[in-house]
Amino acid sequence: MEEITKDLTKKWSINELSKKINKHYRPVHAAVQSLIKKEFLIKNQNRLIEPKFKDTLLLELAEKQRLLNHNNKEIKIIKDKLSRMKTVFFSAVLFGSSLNKKGKDIDILIIIPDSEEISNFQKQVETKLGSFYSKVDLNIISEESCYEMLNMPNQINIMNEILKNHLNLNGIQSFYNILERWKNGW
Repeated sequence: MEEITKDLTKKWSINELSKKINKHYRPVHAAVQSLIKKEFLIKNQNRLIEPKFKDTLLLELAEKQRLLNHNNKEIKIIKDKLSRMKTVFFSAVLFGSSLNKKGKDIDILIIIPDSEEISNFQKQVETKLGSFYSKVDLNIISEESCYEMLNMPNQINIMNEILKNHLNLNGIQSFYNILERWKNGW
């Protein structure tokens, strides 16, 4: 599931997945079949597997594990600072080159429920991040904007980029709830 959460748009053959995670085919096949039966994954018309956003528990756990394995100290400090915010519920998602430690800035998307709160929330984040704020390229959008972008899959936008390469820092359940609502026709 950790590998599957890295790119939520990718469709996998079991053979391809077993090679990618460097495990034998048989146990991967058995695990995938079990996850399909429990409705965490689906097999599409081309017999490729992909995440199903109906029950996102395993996706959320895989994201948490990926975050634990991410060894960038700055990212962990920023995550800690964001998790201490006492404000509206939000999701913070690391994306872009900063995920692979190739860029100089740290790209973070924050999704909040209400677009009218964006400027107020921006000020709170600036205060909370303190000296780290200068290293962060912060994008704050509303949930409604997420749905609008997700409904344009062939267009280059921040949500389509995030589906392909991201790491949740905060509000993992909220992030996957947005994807679940979108998949179910928000």
